[in-house]
This record gives sequence, structure tokens and C-alpha cells, in this order.
Amino acid sequence: MQLTVVINENERRWVGKGFSKGGLLPTDPGPFSSTDGSLSWKSMKEASDDSRLLGRGWVYKEEEPCFTTTTTQKDDSEKCWMYASDYKIESMNIAKPKGGLLQWVRFHRLSRTKIFLPGEFVPEEIYEKCDHCDSSTIEPLSNLMLDVLSYCSLVHNLKHAQHSDVLPLKERLIGLAFSHQIPKEESSDAFNQLKILQQKLENFVKSELSDTVMSRLLNGIDFNFNQRTDKIEFKQRCAEVETRFLPKNERDVIVSLIIRKLDPSYQVHCNKVGCGEECRFAVAQCPNEGCSASMSKVHMDAHDDVCPFKIVTCICGETFVRHELAKHQSEECTLRDAKCSFANIGCTEIVKACDINQHNEDNVSSHLLLAVNRMMEYQDEMRSMRDRITALEHENKDLKQSLKNHQQVSASEIGVLRTKANLTTKTIAALEANSKSEVKKMTDKIEKQQKNSTKEIGNLGTKINKTSKTLAALEISSTNEFKKIRGSN
Repeated sequence: MQLTVVINENERRWVGKGFSKGGLLPTDPGPFSSTDGSLSWKSMKEASDDSRLLGRGWVYKEEEPCFTTTTTQKDDSEKCWMYASDYKIESMNIAKPKGGLLQWVRFHRLSRTKIFLPGEFVPEEIYEKCDHCDSSTIEPLSNLMLDVLSYCSLVHNLKHAQHSDVLPLKERLIGLAFSHQIPKEESSDAFNQLKILQQKLENFVKSELSDTVMSRLLNGIDFNFNQRTDKIEFKQRCAEVETRFLPKNERDVIVSLIIRKLDPSYQVHCNKVGCGEECRFAVAQCPNEGCSASMSKVHMDAHDDVCPFKIVTCICGETFVRHELAKHQSEECTLRDAKCSFANIGCTEIVKACDINQHNEDNVSSHLLLAVNRMMEYQDEMRSMRDRITALEHENKDLKQSLKNHQQVSASEIGVLRTKANLTTKTIAALEANSKSEVKKMTDKIEKQQKNSTKEIGNLGTKINKTSKTLAALEISSTNEFKKIRGSN
């Protein structure tokens, strides 16, 4: 199996100097970086020597000693540069092939082919046996590994799946999967061992959650691993991780090696070397036109029994794809059980759809009798309805007369109330006029009393002044008399 590793070559523009690697800012990726800029290298050699890009079990193709441009252009000036305003992921995602005044950075892709070596994971005597594994075991484990890696990448960074986060997680996850051994005291049953491994992978998620409490508080992930399938952000991250970091063909190869290691009794793979397409575990496409399912041959018969696209024959002799058969048998099949055409008037016979006409011909008299009986029932019901209608008409007439009488009484009572209301209005007006007159009289009286009080208060003040003067004169006279008496003594 081969995959392509892609990196970026980066440059920044300075006014008057043009683009160069020496113009990169400290906050920019290095001259060479991962496509998202989260990993950087100063030189091509550093990028080539970084094992994180390779991953365990991979080596670069010998024919490609270093990364090369993804285009066929050899002239450096004609490299397929992409121009952006900066090296943020959002800006790089909308980079353009032509520069402008606001495009201060540029990058272009370099690629290199890597080759998978299964011997890095399991001994040759394990991986050389059988070219295939049971698809029913590969698919669940492959999907679980993708789910675990995607969820853990969300835990580390909710916004972006970056090489700096995902590649170490991927390395640890694959290492955990291959580290699982079958203890001697345990059963070597492959299905049981795969269940144990599944639990270990789920525990890997719990470990990442416990180690990244602060990161989760900052990133705001608000659902647990068991709730992942309904979350749109998880589905989007799965698609991104599968495209950029763990493609299905790589997952399936890794998972097949794990299964071979955990299946020493050959339950889900065979013990033949180079068994090829004859192997019962070889994956095959469902032969039914329209069906996209693929699975190991050992499961093909069971699938064929339920495949919705298999051509099946109805008891009437017509052929259909299975998912259309139910509708045909319930609505169109001539041999389906059908009710008599006169079922709505009492015939309870169930016959084949193709025999309906013959049944009607054979039972003309009984159907006629049913029709007559039903007509008699209808006549009785119509007679009863007429009586009821007549009674309702009389009742309606009585109600109309009663309503008319009530309207007349109500009109008379309303006239009386209007008269009383008019009298009350006049009485209130008279009381209002009388009250105004009384209020005016009281006001005049109060004003007169206020004037008299003011005058009396003035007279009283004059008397008080006179009295004060008299008292002052008496006091002076008393003082003089007292002084005379003291002088005579």
C-alpha cells in the first residue's frame, strides 16, 4: 500500500524585496510546514527526517529521495504558488493562484510517496497468512478507530484538526491497538479478543478526557463519546480526519493486521499463504444490480437472502427487486387475497384478486339479496331520519317563537331601563347644580369669616401693643419707686 505525504513550502513578501523564506515572521510557519502550518521545519532535510509525517510502519519510497513539487514545472518561478493574506487556516483555505496587493504570503505543495511495511507491526508468519479477513470484523473496528481518533482530536482542539495534535494521537492509538496480547489463561476466541480491544479503545477516550480537562473547558466540547453519532461537529471532524490523517484503506490494512494477530485459531482469516480471491474471506461486491454492499464471500449467501436489490419471483410469476415486492403483493398481484367487491354491503368472502369476477358471477343471487337487505336497512334509516327531521323542524319552530318572545320582553325591559337612566341622569344633574350652589355659598362664607378673622387679629395685635407699652411704663415706674425706697433707707 502506498500513500502520498504533502507539505508546504512557505514565503512572505516585503515591499521592495519580493517573496522569500527569509522574510517569514516569527509567528509564521517555517520555510517548510505541514499543510495546516502546525508543524514547521527549517529545511527540506528536517521535514524528510521527521517521523511524525511518516507514522509507524511507513517508509519513503527509495526512488523519491526528497519532497518534490506536485506540479510538472521544473522552473522555480513557475511553481504553482497559492497566495493568501496570512498563514491562518481560514486564509489558506481561500488562497488564490494569483497574488495581489493584500496577499502577503504564498505557499505551494511538495509531495513524497510512502510505503507501508506490515513487518513493523507483526511477524511475517502472521501477516503472510491469508490475504483477507472477515469483513464483519474489519468494518466495526475500522470505524471505531476513526471515531476514537476524531473524538479525541475534538477534545484537544474543537476548531481545527491539526497535524500537531492528530498525528501523536494517531501514533498512540495504533500503538495501543497492537499492544493488546492474548493472555495464556484467556480464551483465544477472536471475537472475544476484539471485544476486549474495543473496550481498550474506548478507555483510551476516557484517558484523553481526564488528561485534557482544562483544554475541554476552554474548547467547550459538551458531549460524551457515547453521544457522538448525533453531533454535527463530530460528523464533520470524522470526514476531515478520514481525508487528511487516517484514510479508509490505511485503517483497513492496519485493522486486518490486528485481527490476524488476535486470531491464532483462524476463525476470521485462513491459514493459507496467497489464498487470493478463492478465499472464503475475500471481499466481493454484491452481484445484484443497484446494491453497493461489499463483504466477505462467507456472508454473501446471508446477504443475498435479504438484499433489497435481488430479483425475486412473486407467486403470480412476475419478477421484481425485493424492495418492490411488498407493494406489488399488497396492491397489484393477481394472486393476492382480496375482499369481495360487495364487502361494503355484507359479503365477507376473501378470494384471489384474479377470481373476483368469477366470484361475482357465481354469487349474483346472494349479492342481490345482500343489496336488497341493505336497501331495506337504508329505507328504515331514511324513515327514521325523516321522523327525526320533522321533530327537529317543530323544535326549531318552537325555539324561534321563544326567541321572538324573549326579544320582545327584552325590548320592553330595555325601554324601562332607558327611562330610569334618563331620570337618574336628570337627578344627578340637579344634584350637581345644587352642590355647586352650596359649595359657592360655603366658599363665600369662609372668605367672609377669613376677612373678619383677619380684622379681629389686627385689632387684637393693636391691643397687645398697647398693653406691652403700658407694662413697659409700669415697669419703669416700679423701678424708679424701688430706687427711691432704697435711697430713703
